[in-house]
Amino acid sequence: MPGASKSSACNGCIGRHRSKNRRKHPKTQDFELLHEHIPTDFHHCADVQHSGMRHLVLANDEQLKLLSKAKMWYVDATFKVVKQSFT
Repeated sequence: MPGASKSSACNGCIGRHRSKNRRKHPKTQDFELLHEHIPTDFHHCADVQHSGMRHLVLANDEQLKLLSKAKMWYVDATFKVVKQSFT
């Protein structure tokens, strides 16, 4: 690759190799949620479906404690980082 360092070229090769072992991204919102891929400290997991939309809500005890103390919640949604079935 012209102009690319050996390190970045190597990272690309590693990424392509690792991608063969990853599960495919779901094409629809109707997929099985595999709990073994959720961090162990996230004890609270809600899989909410409403009006044809699916929402995964994950939280650990510390996050819920902070939210319970807050007088107002602000929500931000960044959809540019997820695949099409989640937008």
